[in-house]
Amino acid sequence: MTATPVAVTESTPPRWRRDLVDGVRDTWRARDLIVQLAKRDIRIRYKEAVMGFLWALVMPVMVILSGLIIRTALSRATGGSIDRAVVLGLGLKGIMWGFFSAALGTGTTTLTSGGNLVSKIYFPRAALPIATTITAALDATIALTALTLAAPWLGVRWSAALLWVPILAGLLLMMTAAAVLFFSCANVFFRDVKYLVQMGLTFGIFVTPVFFEPAMLGGNAPYLMLNPLAPILEGLVLAVRDGHNLLTPLIASGADGLTAIWSPWYLGYSAAWAGGGLFLAAAIFRRAEFHLADFV
Repeated sequence: MTATPVAVTESTPPRWRRDLVDGVRDTWRARDLIVQLAKRDIRIRYKEAVMGFLWALVMPVMVILSGLIIRTALSRATGGSIDRAVVLGLGLKGIMWGFFSAALGTGTTTLTSGGNLVSKIYFPRAALPIATTITAALDATIALTALTLAAPWLGVRWSAALLWVPILAGLLLMMTAAAVLFFSCANVFFRDVKYLVQMGLTFGIFVTPVFFEPAMLGGNAPYLMLNPLAPILEGLVLAVRDGHNLLTPLIASGADGLTAIWSPWYLGYSAAWAGGGLFLAAAIFRRAEFHLADFV
């Protein structure tokens, strides 16, 4: 008695996985195009500008000045004080928030504003929002360079905690790219998305610890960390200003008892949002990419 041969078939990956892999591969192949688009945006932004790249410092400086006004008012009401540490914290948070706000604010409309290009020729559509994110990252880099030069005067000292800075910057970049990809795609099909984004950015700064410290909220501080951006901004300040190891919890005592200022779980929470959000946004963008030309 002979055994009947059984055909062996290779299992194929799900369609969404194949689409996502193809999208990442196509985007990587178009990296030269992304660089050229970013250069074009930079040239347009700074062409014939008297201040040139100094305009990249305007947004962080305005955030710092606004924060100083608010913190001064709060300090007078509570009997606190304003020192260099406060300026450093506002500078770090202002630059990071400015990057996120600029990338998302301009990136949401990249596909609709580039409708003529999208509808005429094929190229990885993700190149447009990614190029916008790179342009905003360049502005943030210029501002961070200026802040780095002033870091010794602001009291920054070398510590191993500074190694957290590139990790936090990477998480912020991933989270920003995810938001730009998702909302730029959504804005093609629902044109009022850009207004919702602008409204969210206008009021979002008040629910993100830019002008204030989570410790000011006392026992409500952990609720602020539900904002995925909050742990990144607060972790950056703790690492740079205080030299705090982000793997170590930080507890502060106040009038209402002990308050958890920092927990390593906050970092994991933001990392889950950054990684999962980028994966989901890229998958959605790839599935909708071939329909974008019909709606722009």
